[in-house]
Amino acid sequence: MKTILLLTMVAVIFLASAIFATQASAQYQSRSDQGQIQGRQNQFQGTSTPVNGTTYTNNNYGVQVSIPSGWSGIEMTRTSGATTVTLAPGGFQYMQGGQRPPVTISLSMMPKGSAPNTQHFGQRNFQDMQTCTNSTSVKTLNNLNFNEVVIQCTGNITTKSQSDKTQTNSAYITMGLRANSNSDFDSQAATFETMLGTLHITNASNAATQSQSIAIPSWVKKNASYWSTGTVGDSDFVSGIQYLVQQGIMKIPPSPSTTNSSSSQIPSWIKTNAGWWAKGQITDDDFVKGIQYLISNRIMKIS
Repeated sequence: MKTILLLTMVAVIFLASAIFATQASAQYQSRSDQGQIQGRQNQFQGTSTPVNGTTYTNNNYGVQVSIPSGWSGIEMTRTSGATTVTLAPGGFQYMQGGQRPPVTISLSMMPKGSAPNTQHFGQRNFQDMQTCTNSTSVKTLNNLNFNEVVIQCTGNITTKSQSDKTQTNSAYITMGLRANSNSDFDSQAATFETMLGTLHITNASNAATQSQSIAIPSWVKKNASYWSTGTVGDSDFVSGIQYLVQQGIMKIPPSPSTTNSSSSQIPSWIKTNAGWWAKGQITDDDFVKGIQYLISNRIMKIS
């Protein structure tokens, strides 16, 4: 009798254990399924397109910018319309949760009102693993006003980033440089600034005024006078203006390029304008239109 009672108790315990294990397994699977669903919901939703070549253009946002030599990456456009271009030396490929390259340059275009206007490169939540400092400034490049933020983090994870933000009437445009170390950041800082200087935006709502965008040293008028009278040749004058623009000594507002002109000869009206400008008979704006013509028709190349 005792043997039968003992066997019965063992059977009950075994059955209860089996039921508990089944329920625990079901709960674990349910949580796992929920986690997978949540993970899929957090994944990128939209379209991605490779970005390479020498120029990136986005007609939806009126944005055009030069791509550094040897850099390429990917454009990711979310269903909300927000678009981010991420570039890296040798290329950048997006992987959910994957490791980032040592240094990247990103261009973010976000419609106003589609999401909170956050910093392009904010401090990640590494809790006590990082100590971060930031500095802010305002600068003007290529007739655009930028709000600049530099964030430097040290600790178990070291990062340094810079973001420069401007806006159009309908969108926020931000370019950023992010690196895993100070040395990586410093090695590509000049590349980033050069790329930022090529950024053109149509209908920028905080563009600098036209008077701020034109800067011509006074002694250039003397050279223009020499050129108009034939004392200085065409190639010498063009080379001189070219150098001034490239070095940022002379600032010329951007103008659209055209492929209609196949001649490298400078039209006579530009030389006439230069003479008039040297004598004060026309304004700086009128003289600059001639320089813009040379650039847009590729008679003068600014690289």
